Amino acid sequence: MFNLLAQVTPPRFDVPTPEWSEILPLLVMGVAPIILVVLVSLMGKRSQSEVGLVSMVFSVMAAAISFAGLFPVWRLLQESDQDAFLLVGGSLRVDSFVLVAWGLIIAMAAVASLTFERESFSGRNSGASSVMEQHVLLFLSATGGMIMVAAENLILLFVGLEILSIAVYVLAALDLRRSSSQEAGFKYFALGAVSSAIFAYGIAFVYGATGSIQISAIANAGVNDLGLNPRVHASLILVGIMFLLVGFAFKISAVPFHSWTPDVYQGSPTPVVGFMASAVKVAGVATLLRVLLDAFSNFGSEIQPVIGVLAGLSLVGGAVMALAQTDAKRMLAYSSINHVGFMLVGIYVAQELSSTGALGERSVAFYLIAYSFMVAGAFGVMTLVQRNHEANNGKGSPLTLDAMAGLYKRQPLLAGLLAFFLLAQAGVPFTAGFWSKVRVIFAATDVRETGGYVLAAIAMLSAVVAAFLYLRIIVSMFMSDPDEERDTKLDFKPSISMAGVGVCLIVVLILGIVPGVASGILEAVAP
Repeated sequence: MFNLLAQVTPPRFDVPTPEWSEILPLLVMGVAPIILVVLVSLMGKRSQSEVGLVSMVFSVMAAAISFAGLFPVWRLLQESDQDAFLLVGGSLRVDSFVLVAWGLIIAMAAVASLTFERESFSGRNSGASSVMEQHVLLFLSATGGMIMVAAENLILLFVGLEILSIAVYVLAALDLRRSSSQEAGFKYFALGAVSSAIFAYGIAFVYGATGSIQISAIANAGVNDLGLNPRVHASLILVGIMFLLVGFAFKISAVPFHSWTPDVYQGSPTPVVGFMASAVKVAGVATLLRVLLDAFSNFGSEIQPVIGVLAGLSLVGGAVMALAQTDAKRMLAYSSINHVGFMLVGIYVAQELSSTGALGERSVAFYLIAYSFMVAGAFGVMTLVQRNHEANNGKGSPLTLDAMAGLYKRQPLLAGLLAFFLLAQAGVPFTAGFWSKVRVIFAATDVRETGGYVLAAIAMLSAVVAAFLYLRIIVSMFMSDPDEERDTKLDFKPSISMAGVGVCLIVVLILGIVPGVASGILEAVAP
């Protein structure tokens, strides 16, 4: 028997050799959480303040190294004759658009790490066994988002989606002293599990129709084993595409798959909400755009109307439903849905096969850059406002419009910064939000079909309605009298958290004053 086994030739597997230099940003983000766990373990018994300081400094340094690693890859890509690098045996695709999305995710992870700083230094962590855990989960989620964006096959894309999602589920429920935080985490997990199952079904249908999970191969798939051509017998693959769209729509909180968003935003810790509203949105929107353009470009005529309906519903629903809210975080949750509507308009335009499609792709890229820093800055300021509010009114006190009344008189710096980010999101002329909305609307009007003009009109009207939402918060901060009996403690002091807000402020200012600064990047993304 042993002689027979000795004669058996073991199978040979082709193990891909990773091109380490090209995946350095992803590698750093993925390895950093492991190193941080080991580092904190070697520290022994230390105070929460010391652990928090080490975790925050390490996380920011890791994000800086990862971000710096993007530039050599960008230079190699621009100098080569290739549009993209296929890495790790063709499992990952790195192109200009992927690098832009990676840079945004890394930057948002760094900003979120800085907003955790106050809990870390005070020793009053969010209820976890160590303040280290929030940084570890944050970087794991960011790593999942980067895998999603660069994945060249649908299975790896699904793995990245789950890594991103599971870490965010835990982050949402991280504050064990607030029941609303556990409720938010459970609701996000339950609905997220359903959407993941639907997404997996979509992958199965697409594989059954095309015989491939490779994104680039799906677009060129011919007759499958059953003798069916997906371009002719399209029923099976269209069902798969619809399932995939449902999964993506949930992740980016597009109407009507948005029901989890206001409750999760309200209950989750504010720094986590800032990361969810920025990095998670970037990962979802960027991956959706990549998959539609690279895998399903042959079905643009069938997909485009669905994207248009999702865009119109998100534009109207996000703006109108926000008007009935009184909690600031719920208002910004619906605001994020409205912003998703604008991005979906850009994706709708990107489905065009002419040069108009490239215009839509560039508008989405610019919108992602502007939106990420605007919303991260807004939630960074709200984190500081809520900490002071809870110090006066108890843990878990909701940050309503009444609670923010007269904020300018009590904390003028925070009120001014928050007003700036809100006005930028509203699209006030010559701000980053204004240029991002203008790009999307102009791209929509370039579509020959009437659907483009209809979406452009809806987008402009929804922008006017959404502006009223932001003005409600600003009026409450600047034109209402504070409740002196309730808010008497003014303990805000400049902190490291303000560094993240400052970075967002600088980027938003530059994009507003000199929007052409991003033109080179956008031209490289979609020539």
